[in-house]
Amino acid sequence: MVASWPLIGHWASLASAFISAALSVWFWRRQAGGNDASGRAIRAALSAALALTSLWSVSQSLGMPSGLMATIIESLRNIGWLLVLYQLFRTAAGEMTGMPVRPVLLVLATV
Repeated sequence: MVASWPLIGHWASLASAFISAALSVWFWRRQAGGNDASGRAIRAALSAALALTSLWSVSQSLGMPSGLMATIIESLRNIGWLLVLYQLFRTAAGEMTGMPVRPVLLVLATV
């Protein structure tokens, strides 16, 4: 029974990669239909973050959870999701009131 956990993890990572890639393509296609710039920016950031998440999931399913390339892919994925947060804050709070969020996200990106 214990030997089946790595197999379950492998298939779960592959499922995550497939779902993330499908959602990335879906958001990318929806990007052309939007008419406001902020909505397009959020959808573009979401599409990129989901594509990076899909790439990271594939790297995990291939069995390289620790290594330089896996660390770089994971860092890029995290930065992609921070960009999604930045776009959401920028859209919700407006350009002038969203300014205090920039330093926080910059610090998070460097950590």
